[in-house]
Amino acid sequence: MNVNDCNVRFQLDSAADVNTICKRYIRKEQVKPSSITLRMWNKTPMKPIGEVHLKLINPKNGDETMATLVVVPNGHMNLLGLDTIRRMGLITVNDDRFIAKVETQKIGDLGEITLKVDENVPAKTLPSRKLPLSLQDDVKKEIDKLVERQVLIPVTEPSKWVSQMAVVRKPNGKLRICIDPQPLNTALIREHYKLPTLDDVLPKLANAKIFSRLDVREAYWHVKLDKESSDLTTMITPFGRYRWARLPFDLKVSSEIFQRKLREALGDIEGVFTIADDIIVAGCGHTNEEARTDNDRKLKKLFQVVMTITFFLMRKRKKLD
Repeated sequence: MNVNDCNVRFQLDSAADVNTICKRYIRKEQVKPSSITLRMWNKTPMKPIGEVHLKLINPKNGDETMATLVVVPNGHMNLLGLDTIRRMGLITVNDDRFIAKVETQKIGDLGEITLKVDENVPAKTLPSRKLPLSLQDDVKKEIDKLVERQVLIPVTEPSKWVSQMAVVRKPNGKLRICIDPQPLNTALIREHYKLPTLDDVLPKLANAKIFSRLDVREAYWHVKLDKESSDLTTMITPFGRYRWARLPFDLKVSSEIFQRKLREALGDIEGVFTIADDIIVAGCGHTNEEARTDNDRKLKKLFQVVMTITFFLMRKRKKLD
């Protein structure tokens, strides 16, 4: 841009609310006091030298516009904010293509449960573990996401049980926030619900040739905790205490509670079996074509049941055995 008869290179910043220019392009008498405080990319504040109101000329097409520019020390970037670059036709914003509302990822609902504890086991309150500085920002972001999704709820009142947080890096590189349940597990009372195994399923698979495997997304979080149970899962972090509103993955009772709730929700559908957080649909028949047709029929029936509840699945694969 041409400013004060000087060719000034600007960076276009559609996220900026103001325009900035280094003081070497501005005459001292043009500068007026400014009450603006700039916030840099790293969130540090910077008090500008002042501000000016000048004509900007695009040398390529001769377009002109008057703009207010905040004067910053030499060495900083010259920026044009969104309002100015739109007025000069340097960017087109398609307002009709903006998403007005971004919804958080939904979580399924298999109902609410109550955790049972042995009252003879004394409650434990543990201190927060130290968290490496390099992880703190990423962990806080993950916690904030869980709070937004109402998986975690901030706690301010006193808690009898306070467990520690554990942070696990998943194979894809992302972080998983967990409760370290060792002290709480000593007090939890199991339901002793029989978990199905492959050996239980195999005798029922005569003539089975086609299998569909569906994964329950965020399986245990489909189960809500009542307030009393949620209080038991309070954990302490460097950023405060939080309680789990959904069944955590790490409790010794989690798998059997989830299996029971899943079985109750799906009922007894022929050829549909649950193992861990997977649902297996077996297609049977004397030929592959018959088995495929049977598999599709059972899948359709399963999906009809799933549609009646808040339930989220990921179909992993369909294979021929």
